[in-house]
Amino acid sequence: TIVCTRKMAKRITFKNGFVTFSASCTMADAFAYCLQKGLSGFEKLALIPGTIGGAVVGNAGCDGDEIFDRLVSIKVYHNGKVFTMKKEEVSRSYRDTFFKANPSYTILSAKFSLPECDKKTLLSIFIFSREKRQEKQPFGKCGGSTFKNFSSVPAGKLIEKCALKGKRIGGACISFKHANFIINDKNASSKDIVRLIDLCKKSVKKKFNMTLKEEIEIF
Repeated sequence: TIVCTRKMAKRITFKNGFVTFSASCTMADAFAYCLQKGLSGFEKLALIPGTIGGAVVGNAGCDGDEIFDRLVSIKVYHNGKVFTMKKEEVSRSYRDTFFKANPSYTILSAKFSLPECDKKTLLSIFIFSREKRQEKQPFGKCGGSTFKNFSSVPAGKLIEKCALKGKRIGGACISFKHANFIINDKNASSKDIVRLIDLCKKSVKKKFNMTLKEEIEIF
């Protein structure tokens, strides 16, 4: 079962020093609220496309910050019941959490502890992080980073060393700017993208004997 949160109401509440975002809020929504209130925690995460719910499931991060850094608890729905899980109850690793292996748990909202911060500082951090990201990452339609990085080397470097930058299948191509991004620039089908993913995995395995693992979710 796939739950789409796009049409769910976006709710943000501030109570007793904690901010709660509904799962349907985007990362940009969260930052806009934090900027208005002078709260730190989403000035880098705002650059991640997607929702609060998706970010928690994937333990999303950007430029050294991760969604779990300021997370306190998560409200979930499972087996007909709504209950709260503390952050410490959720096993997680790099771009992975308990929720990925247990899709029957639906995230409804997430509560954060966000320290106060000067609005100008928040905005300057956001702009600096955005400019860094734009220097390294491509524009266009894509799903973000395709593969998880290894602790020893970025996935994009391995794909680049396999001479796959610019490789095209159908309407999809591996970005010339950053090899860990697959761009849909000519009405690519999902099959085009999956075939490029398979090509990257096979090429890196053959050349370096290393197994790439997808950061994106394929259903």
